Amino acid sequence: MIIISTRKDFVDADRKPQKFKIADIDLENIDEDYIENNYQLSLSISNNNFIEKIRNKKVLILVHGYNNNFETVSNTYNRLDQEFRRFNAYDEIIGFIWSGGDNSGAIFNAKLKVDKNSREFNGFLKLLSQANSTIDIIAHSLGNKIVFKALSNKFYNNDVIRYFFSLSAAVDKESIAQEQEFNKSTQTIKQTFVFYSKYDIVLRNFYRITDWGFDEALGHGLPEDLEYFNRINKKVFLVNSNNIVNKNNHRFGHFKYKSSDKFYSFLKKIINNEINLENNHFLTIK
Repeated sequence: MIIISTRKDFVDADRKPQKFKIADIDLENIDEDYIENNYQLSLSISNNNFIEKIRNKKVLILVHGYNNNFETVSNTYNRLDQEFRRFNAYDEIIGFIWSGGDNSGAIFNAKLKVDKNSREFNGFLKLLSQANSTIDIIAHSLGNKIVFKALSNKFYNNDVIRYFFSLSAAVDKESIAQEQEFNKSTQTIKQTFVFYSKYDIVLRNFYRITDWGFDEALGHGLPEDLEYFNRINKKVFLVNSNNIVNKNNHRFGHFKYKSSDKFYSFLKKIINNEINLENNHFLTIK
């Protein structure tokens, strides 16, 4: 898989973010020492070669949340790569790896690094936009903040990003509402799908504590002015995912999407245009 990393020595999750680097890595045979010593040599891909490799292709970009060492991210991305290749939705799947710490106590440090990582993700998207590719993005948890911030700094025509699948978003639930911080970000994407669940206790409990304002996260609740998404911002679709992150698995439900057949089935229908989205901005995964 092509990996884009802002980590020091490509794999260090704790150090401050670096300029993004591109490498082609076999995620099924992870050897962090080998990657650290060779990402600039045999594994490295130049920007020009990267553009040619993905030119005119359908591309999916994966963006993880905080608290992920390199092995954990690799296992997750490898799982997603295998699932999406089952229904031939993409020509290339690219993993974006950022310096978000590798322990549960790293959340405050990770949040301090969001701005720098989002600028690097913005630079990566700027490079990617030269390839005339169809681009979709999946982000989880705090990774959503990196994507939304990157997209708020517009550098291309609207709709270069086709779909943004926002999972368990650790951003304020009002942030995509009218005149709010990430509303402009949603305007630069053809369609954004916000997956939320009232049973996501990680967001219900920890987001409020770590955000210092006791606000509710978008991946747990919804903006108050729901009519805005019917009347004005028709690019956003709110996806009730209570049947994935449910009361039976709520303890670990925040991470449930990647192992849910219902989730992959739903995305397949979206990608294949099998769901009528006209005037239907409130969806439910059954």
